Amino acid sequence: MELVKKKLKKIKKKELEDQYKNPPIFRFLDPYQNYILYGDVVFTNTFWHNKAQFVYPFELYLDYKAIRQIHVRPQGIIFEVEDFSDNVLSSVPFLQDRLKSLGEKNASDLADLLECYNDYFLNDSIPEQQKLLMQEELQTNSNESIFEWVDSKFEANKENVLFLKGNRMISKKDYKAQFLCYNSKLIEWLTKEQNIFSQEFIRDCFKVSYFADFEGFTNLVKHFCLGIKSQGENDKTEGELLTKSINTIAGKVDINVTYHSIFFPQKKMYFHYWIHAKENYDKKTNERFQEIATFDQNLTKKIKPKMAPELGIYSNLMKYYYCLKKK
Repeated sequence: MELVKKKLKKIKKKELEDQYKNPPIFRFLDPYQNYILYGDVVFTNTFWHNKAQFVYPFELYLDYKAIRQIHVRPQGIIFEVEDFSDNVLSSVPFLQDRLKSLGEKNASDLADLLECYNDYFLNDSIPEQQKLLMQEELQTNSNESIFEWVDSKFEANKENVLFLKGNRMISKKDYKAQFLCYNSKLIEWLTKEQNIFSQEFIRDCFKVSYFADFEGFTNLVKHFCLGIKSQGENDKTEGELLTKSINTIAGKVDINVTYHSIFFPQKKMYFHYWIHAKENYDKKTNERFQEIATFDQNLTKKIKPKMAPELGIYSNLMKYYYCLKKK
């Protein structure tokens, strides 16, 4: 027995000696996963960790915004979101160093553009295009509520696919998303989930747009720095047909859309929205949606007086879950 104990001590001693000779190296990588930039843009480490993985910009909002309320409208859904703080911005020099350290050309090019991107938002001068839009809308829409206006857009586009993003202006150029609006037709394309207050429904809606790689995100930055069209929601190309890729229940699809913008000066709100008109539907894609879509577009049927207690429970649950990060 004593002999066995001595052998065990020698083995443990040998193991300890080996550990001291070859200590394990613990690497502290990626203390920050997401970087919040001007223009309510979030850059994520996912871009360089897994090139095959899609990045959904609205889904990233859930890391620093609370869903304040889900407004169920007769022809659609409005997510009202609220930032935990307007003053949280990531260090651009830090992000530039991280990008440069990757040793990739695309990452290095993006790092070079970020300083220009910041300068765009810090410069007080307003682009001529934005000035014209603001002047055009100064005498209109002043008394109409945001919800009345969104409802009118939903009603006018019942047979079209429509998405609207309402931005709250916090400076001459900088803004934060406050409303994400989906008409019933778009929701039918995005989810099969019937419970509009469920996590699955929220995630499906927040995955409508995506970046597939560095290039897609870099093009967004170039739009502000170099004036290059990114075919994004910030472009005012009234009536011009452009191609947009969205994530749907039928997979990733390309659709032809027109982009529009409107300014509400008294409310300090800026709306960008896109419309995929019925006449531009791809026949095969539309048939595919009709085959697999299960979401009931009649949203008024989902809200009934007898459901009030249940909705109250969902409301309290959501407030508890999404507001935890504020503490």
